Amino acid sequence: MKKYPVRLQDGIKEDIENIIRFKGWYSSSAPSRIVAKILDCLDDLAFMPYLGHVSDYDSDYRQISVEDYMIFYLVDEEREAIEVHYILHQSRNTERIVKTGDRSFEPESEVEEGYD
Repeated sequence: MKKYPVRLQDGIKEDIENIIRFKGWYSSSAPSRIVAKILDCLDDLAFMPYLGHVSDYDSDYRQISVEDYMIFYLVDEEREAIEVHYILHQSRNTERIVKTGDRSFEPESEVEEGYD
């Protein structure tokens, strides 16, 4: 079975840091547990690149869920590689992030009027 290299694109370090920060609020062991599951999933993708389904937001991306997180990636058949672009909590506006590339938590367009 062929193994595709998994390449983490710009911003993935920030995504992982956000997972560690968020999960760390609840439990000291939760961040390492979820990050380990995500890394296991990335290992699976290396051998089964089409394991995830085509994203609803952008048909170029595939996506796969790991607990409350969604991994968005591309399969580069020419280079025989996986490119991971986003690892996002499902509560985030994943559609906006995937379509625009803007990982910010509260862009002005999402802030409701009357709240500061």
